[in-house]
Amino acid sequence: MTGLRGTALDEPLAKPAFILTRTDGTPYDFARETAGKVALLFFGYTHCPDVCPLHMANIAAVLKKMPWEQRDEYRVVFVTTDPERDTPQRVSDWLGGFDASFVGLRGDSAEVDRIQRALGVLPAARQPATDSGDYLVGHAAQVFAFGRDNVARVVYPFGTRQDDWAHDLPRLLSAGSGAVAAARPHTEHSLGDRPDLAIAPVVVAASADGRSGALYLTVANGADRPDTLRAVSVMGESTATLHLTTTSGGSASMQRVAFLEIPARGRLEMRPGGAHVMLEATQPLRPGTAAAVELHFARRGRVTALATIVGYAQLDSVLALSRSALSAR
Repeated sequence: MTGLRGTALDEPLAKPAFILTRTDGTPYDFARETAGKVALLFFGYTHCPDVCPLHMANIAAVLKKMPWEQRDEYRVVFVTTDPERDTPQRVSDWLGGFDASFVGLRGDSAEVDRIQRALGVLPAARQPATDSGDYLVGHAAQVFAFGRDNVARVVYPFGTRQDDWAHDLPRLLSAGSGAVAAARPHTEHSLGDRPDLAIAPVVVAASADGRSGALYLTVANGADRPDTLRAVSVMGESTATLHLTTTSGGSASMQRVAFLEIPARGRLEMRPGGAHVMLEATQPLRPGTAAAVELHFARRGRVTALATIVGYAQLDSVLALSRSALSAR
């Protein structure tokens, strides 16, 4: 993403799906509550001496200068990494000192750690206590900025100034606009130093309750040797299994397989009624959002991609775009 002062990510990050608890005790579904908004997600703690209060103060100062209708297009979400001291009341009071609209969340340490890992950062860690019993918490110092298309392409490290926020926040509103409404798959993925492997846009069709789905993609292998897809993981959590549907005598049968082969100078095309990946999700799969996917190949190793989540009614039209993505290869 060009024209922004934040730090560009090497690979886009899909908005994580999680539910934590607000300071008023009600559940907060991050993906649902921030849908269609620019979401600024930060992990910190209220006793932080510098990073956390400076981030919150700078963002609040810039937002307060915006017209109300424009401010409503942003959601600032603070997740505490120090639940022992950060009681709901303390988080509420602390955030209220910056901006009453900021959302404070608490949750089980294991769940908060999982969310941080999904974003590619180390979980926060408590430092040794001083003689007085006080302690610091080492935590990620960047703010993750998710656009309206539910993807983060840029983060804001400690030291981001108010004029940087004032420059970027309006631009984040238009970044990636239209991607959700059009339900279009993400652009082609390839291994940067392995141009002989390309992956057409990855698509997940979600069930009505979002608890299961099927993943489809096309892999083009330009090498002189075949490769095999051995495993797939979605959002680091979902159970994903490789399947192959075959038809014989007018009846179809689906069987789980250990791998799917991509022939030399050929391609593997996943489609309904053929090869696909079955998903059992631990967090709901929500159409209109994106999910991080890891593909594990026997020869190429791990490849990361971004999957567009759609409803089954949209699948045919999206797969048509997917099939044409590699037509020029």
